[in-house]
Amino acid sequence: MLILDERRLLGAWEAGLFAGPVQRALSLASAASGLPCGELARWPLGRLDSLLLDVRRNCFGSELTCAVGCPHCGDQLELVFAVEDLYVRPALWSQDEEAEHHVRLGDRTLRCRAVTSEDLLALPPDQPAELVRNQLATRCLLDPLDDDGGPGQWAEIERQLAELDPQSDLSVRLTCESCAHGWDAPFDIGLYLWAEVDAYARRLMYQVHRLATGYGWTEADVLAVGPARREFYLEAVPA
Repeated sequence: MLILDERRLLGAWEAGLFAGPVQRALSLASAASGLPCGELARWPLGRLDSLLLDVRRNCFGSELTCAVGCPHCGDQLELVFAVEDLYVRPALWSQDEEAEHHVRLGDRTLRCRAVTSEDLLALPPDQPAELVRNQLATRCLLDPLDDDGGPGQWAEIERQLAELDPQSDLSVRLTCESCAHGWDAPFDIGLYLWAEVDAYARRLMYQVHRLATGYGWTEADVLAVGPARREFYLEAVPA
């Protein structure tokens, strides 16, 4: 089962603490699956995201809660939904990182592959979104374009790549109760799960500190005690 016990959770948190979002997602996936980050970085993004959804469900339960601001009126929407609602069964669901697919541009058929975390990590930071999309499309095309590709071609390539791996571009359809504005809000399971792991790790380290101070326990001693018994000791430790 894909799950992070407390020891591995702390290790993944420490590994990702000063890293970017992509590396953090890979650290969590690696800690839960036992696979090296380099291997996971070559997976299609949707395959990695589906693994992270499994980890979230197994570690923190199926219910997700979040708050989203309406882009039209600014009101906050409080959302509750299930992890199961976020799974997509894409064409690449069972494919490995070597799989080749095709996009069509006019009368041409071009070989391509799925976008991976390795592609995201290879991009220079702080670039305009349009340039990022074009560079990703360039990396994923296995056949050259006849020319440098106009905006319409790049947009079409991006659209077809997204269709190949819809789990990688997840959004939730929302409607604001105040102004009835509807929009598709992007959902990034890597960012969501990291926020939960970060909060859990900080609470856990504070518990280690209190029990080490009160009883002289080591971190290993604290992690060896189940959460229910640990709560008893936390209540009993002298202030």
